[in-house]
Amino acid sequence: HIDLLINNGAMSRKSPELGGEDKVCVLSSLSRDSMLQMFNVNVIGPLMVTKLVLPLMTCNPSFIINISSARGSFQDETPN
Repeated sequence: HIDLLINNGAMSRKSPELGGEDKVCVLSSLSRDSMLQMFNVNVIGPLMVTKLVLPLMTCNPSFIINISSARGSFQDETPN
């Protein structure tokens, strides 16, 4: 059984896989594929993990914690 699930997945707007920051930040340059890729990693991924793990969470109490970091933030990301 699992009594604690911590989801912490994030793709930064600066991730090279997106093809450039403007593909997800600049309205005139938005790329549907880049936006969907970011959404899949930052939102859909943690939900799918939760869905698969939920049947194993038979302890009472069990906890699911969803967290993020600066990697997944548009505002709080600091330069390296």
